[in-house]
Amino acid sequence: MASPFPLPSFYFSVQFVGMSDGPDSAFSEVTGLEAEREVETVAEGGENRFVHRLPGRVTHRNLVLKRGIMATTSPLRRWCIEAIESDLAQPLSPMDIDVSLLNAEGTPAAVWSVVGAWPVKMDIGAFNASDNSYATETLELAFNRVTRRIGDPLDTISGIT
Repeated sequence: MASPFPLPSFYFSVQFVGMSDGPDSAFSEVTGLEAEREVETVAEGGENRFVHRLPGRVTHRNLVLKRGIMATTSPLRRWCIEAIESDLAQPLSPMDIDVSLLNAEGTPAAVWSVVGAWPVKMDIGAFNASDNSYATETLELAFNRVTRRIGDPLDTISGIT
């Protein structure tokens, strides 16, 4: 039975489908798991009192992943650099990503499956001699759609968070 309490936001995992677990799965922050439906406004001809608001396309913000910089070679970092610094002579290689919010036992209670993600930005955080924190990098990924599953794998909501 599911817990009646909300899940904590600090217990999550990120898995790049097709890439092994390890340092490339360790992130301190994930944002951008959202979808928004545009609204089209249509003024009715001849009747100035009415404006119809109709559903439009679904749009997504970029998925933003933040983590500490590691001194090891990283397949994820290499994939990002190849995509961002490429002259696009070769096609980009999109990846699917699963972001899981974990329960107390460490099993996924909710999973957001991000489909067709590809890097659009890499940002190295500021270096500050008076700050006692670790160096960070932020990876920003565009994607096609996100699907959310809660609890039971059959409880699926497509295209929204």
